[in-house]
This record gives sequence, C-alpha cells and structure tokens, in this order.
Amino acid sequence: GGRGGVVVFNAGGPGLRRYLRHAAYGGRSIGLEMVPPDVAALARSWGMDSVNVSDAEGFDAAFSTAIESRRPWLLDVDITGFEQMQIRPQQPAVR
Repeated sequence: GGRGGVVVFNAGGPGLRRYLRHAAYGGRSIGLEMVPPDVAALARSWGMDSVNVSDAEGFDAAFSTAIESRRPWLLDVDITGFEQMQIRPQQPAVR
C-alpha cells in the first residue's frame, strides 16, 4: 500500500453557509439543510485508515500513529472547539 496522509482541519463549513443565509434572509431557511460529512468515515470507505479528532491531545496521539503507519491515512480535525488562534502579521522580508 501507499504511504502518506491527509489532515483535514474541519470547521463544519455548511454551518457558515447557514449563518450567512440566515443573515441575508432574516432568519428564514431556504432550500435544504446541509450537514457536514463525516470525512473520516468517507476515507475509511475508500480504504484509508482514519480517525476523527476533537482536541490537541487526540491530535498528537492520532498524528503519531498515522506517521508510523505504512498505510494511507486521514485525520479529520474538528477545530470548532479549539481555542481561537492569534495570528500575528509577519514583517516584510528585508533585502
């Protein structure tokens, strides 16, 4: 089998679309309600090792296991419960 992996940082995308739609249309629901897919289950259906991760400790353990694996793998990381990151702008490179 192949070796390598994928990490999906999952923010529950359809939730953002629902929020924007409700904001644009005064809270009315139009069309169908989308549910975020279980990306890890999809990967397993394609023959990949995979796991859902929801915290930093779980990520460390799952990532270590995946790296040591000799098979294709996918980690689906639910980042909705993670503490918000502080992003600091970088200084321009000096040449």
